[in-house]
Amino acid sequence: MGSLGHNLSAETTKLYRGRTQTPPILIFAANDDNRRDFADRLTAAIQGCYPVLAKTPLGFFQDEV
Repeated sequence: MGSLGHNLSAETTKLYRGRTQTPPILIFAANDDNRRDFADRLTAAIQGCYPVLAKTPLGFFQDEV
C-alpha cells in the first residue's frame, strides 16, 4: 500500500522503496521518446532531489491496472 492507501504496482513500489521515502513524481508523456527526454530534463532541473517516474498513459495503465 502506498501513502494515502493507494495500491502501487510492483515496479512503482520498488522505485519508491529503493530511493527515498519521498513518493515519485509521476509524469506522463505522449510517446516513449518524449517520455525519456522529459524525464531527463526534469531530473536535471530538480537536480535529482526527488525520484521521477515517467510513463506513457498506456504504460501506466498496464503497470497499475
